[in-house]
Amino acid sequence: TVREQMLRSGDIDVASELNHDSIESLKKTPGVVVHVEPVFQTYFLEINFKKPPLDNLKVRQALAHSFPYKSVLAGVFGGLGTRASGLIPQNMWGANSDLAVEQDMQKAKKLLAEAGYPKGGFTLELWASEGNTLYKNVGELWQPELAKLGIKLDIRVLSFNVITTKAENDPEHAFDFMGQDWYPTYVTPTDFFYSVFHTGEFFNFGHYSNPAFDDLVLKADDLTASDRMSAIKFFKQAGKMLADDVGAIFMFDAPQIYTIRNDLKGFEFSPGYTAVFSYYKLKR
Repeated sequence: TVREQMLRSGDIDVASELNHDSIESLKKTPGVVVHVEPVFQTYFLEINFKKPPLDNLKVRQALAHSFPYKSVLAGVFGGLGTRASGLIPQNMWGANSDLAVEQDMQKAKKLLAEAGYPKGGFTLELWASEGNTLYKNVGELWQPELAKLGIKLDIRVLSFNVITTKAENDPEHAFDFMGQDWYPTYVTPTDFFYSVFHTGEFFNFGHYSNPAFDDLVLKADDLTASDRMSAIKFFKQAGKMLADDVGAIFMFDAPQIYTIRNDLKGFEFSPGYTAVFSYYKLKR
């Protein structure tokens, strides 16, 4: 809110990560230009595979079908993103186009019953990082849907370091779901698959582990430069395997939104560098 006020008044020249419900108003604000830039970024809820009942595939499938994807995209991100289809953003090579899960509460109830939880009866925790209201808002939209299944969702807002330290050192008492987003250090599916879901990697806070998945990712990575078509085939197989395992709740692919003063010229943005922009060409 402070950043938005300073941008409107001209006290600052560039602002990002503003409230998404302010974007339409900012587009009509004299002296301000809104850039909605396509990038390679996916938002998802990482699942803790070390905690029951989330170690049960049918429970994870039920939770995935309970998630209000459309409401979250519209209400949390202002409809500015697109539905995720698995982990890899849809505008990036190696993505699957047919992995999106739809909300289906009847299917969720059926899967929970098959898993041995016909009335729910358990509590889950979603941990969201301080300073980022997005995942807290996601949880608040999901809470009433889970309540219909007899599941309580508690939302905890903690520092990122507390969340990740607990996940690494004491996963059995850490989050059930963690708000997470990923953009690549370099533009290849390996950066997503390996960094977040390969067995034992640092950002694999949910401790997902599937040796067949690990092998596919490494095989695809080996072929990325020499045989791109084969690499794509293996990456897509890995993406489907991760989706079939319900490795996470994949929510949406999102653009990066920058708001700048309209007398600032030379703004350029690269989709491979989601969190930064070059200021060398900026001038007034």
